[in-house]
Amino acid sequence: MGESDISKLSIRIKAMGFEETNQEEIANQLFPLRDGAVIQTITLSKESDLTCIAEHSQVQEVTVSGFSRLLDLSVLRNTPISKLVIDVQSLSKLDLKPLKNCQDLRVLEITKTEISSIDLSPLTSCQNLRVFNISDCQIESIVLSPLKQLDNLVGLYLYRNQLKRIDLTPLSNLYNLASLFLHSNNLSSLDITPLQTCTSLSTLSLSGNPLHGIDLTPLNSCTLLESLKLSRCCLSRLDLSFLSPNHSLWTLNLSDNPLTELILSEEFELTVARYIDISDTKLQSLDLSFLHNNTVLSSLILKGNDLYHLDTTPLSSCHRIQKIDFSHNLLSNLDLSPLQRHTLLSELNLSHNKLERIILPKYGSNNIDISHNRVSSLNLSPLKSHQILKLDLSSNNIDSLDLSPLSCRYRTDLIEHLSPVSMITGEVEQLLLNLSDNSLCNIDLTPLATIPHIGQIDLSNNPLFAIDFSPFLYHEHLKIVLDEKQIRLSEEIEMLPESIEIIEVPLTSH
Repeated sequence: MGESDISKLSIRIKAMGFEETNQEEIANQLFPLRDGAVIQTITLSKESDLTCIAEHSQVQEVTVSGFSRLLDLSVLRNTPISKLVIDVQSLSKLDLKPLKNCQDLRVLEITKTEISSIDLSPLTSCQNLRVFNISDCQIESIVLSPLKQLDNLVGLYLYRNQLKRIDLTPLSNLYNLASLFLHSNNLSSLDITPLQTCTSLSTLSLSGNPLHGIDLTPLNSCTLLESLKLSRCCLSRLDLSFLSPNHSLWTLNLSDNPLTELILSEEFELTVARYIDISDTKLQSLDLSFLHNNTVLSSLILKGNDLYHLDTTPLSSCHRIQKIDFSHNLLSNLDLSPLQRHTLLSELNLSHNKLERIILPKYGSNNIDISHNRVSSLNLSPLKSHQILKLDLSSNNIDSLDLSPLSCRYRTDLIEHLSPVSMITGEVEQLLLNLSDNSLCNIDLTPLATIPHIGQIDLSNNPLFAIDFSPFLYHEHLKIVLDEKQIRLSEEIEMLPESIEIIEVPLTSH
């Protein structure tokens, strides 16, 4: 093949049975021996063919990366190659004919190229092909017919292309197909009827397509389906009745759709779902009854909807839940008391609603955000047996607040089993308390004196008559945020030790 001025390729080869082994390369850590095979990387300049591979008698895996407009695969003809990865930017055409008799080929990946069309006919004879990936390219159309006899195909990845339409009919015979990724294309419609015979299907990703509607009924026979992703589409109506009940789905993502209607049958139930994201839609109501038998849910994300009411009773069995996000809705009243034994809950976000009344869960959460609501009073008693790390109550109408429940967690019988050092970051975990932009005229900070590690307390933009800083005289590395008026009226600031930092912010109208 001819030269290309912009070509610069790097070829990584895994091969067996070198005719002549280069001892210098074996001694070099860049070319280690692994499982009796030699891994070698060769950089080519101004060449677009792979003739160097001919030096290896038993080629197993080849990875080609870099820049080139041309790439000749002829040298791979009739080789025992099992994996071929082509990650060549600027590549606009690729002939797969040399792979026609590569019976051992199991993985073929073509990514990050400029290819707009490709003929898959040569793959008909690759009966052992298990994974075919042509993603992050410019594919506008593709005929899948050559794949219909590939009984061993497990994964088909066509995401991040320019596909406007695709016929899935050839997939109807692929009983072992487990993963189908079509996300981030330009599909405005899609018939998934052929998938009803793909009984091994576990992952279907259609996110990021301008789908205005889709019939998911064919998935009723896909009893092993674990992940369904339909985010960032244009769906205003979606029928999930086919999941009635479902005992395999782990992940459901319907976020970023203009959904006004989500149809759930009475039998609809997700018993093993771990992750559910139905955020940024236009839903005004959602019945969570489909979770009443779920004991493994980890994340429930319903932010950015128009929800005005939520009954959390069905969540009482979700003892493993770690994240709840109901932010940016229209909720005015929320009772979280059904979450009585949810000790793993680490993030609770209720911000940007119209909440006037909130009943917190018994064990609270490490991170609670109730900012930007209409709360005038809040009972923190449910938090007394839990270690809060971040509590944001800013931008509400709170005029009085009892902070004593926050100190109870540091009694001797509790602190014996608590470490202030994060097991994840290795840093000391500190309380961050934000009470800014409320209506507090007085606040007793004494309960916070028992908390050994406080990072920051924000009291700014409250009409506080006086602030008693004495509880913090022995704290170190503490930041206190005050507005300019509070600083001007406070006489105790000058008496604070240097270890306490006062941060001044502008006074805003409240």
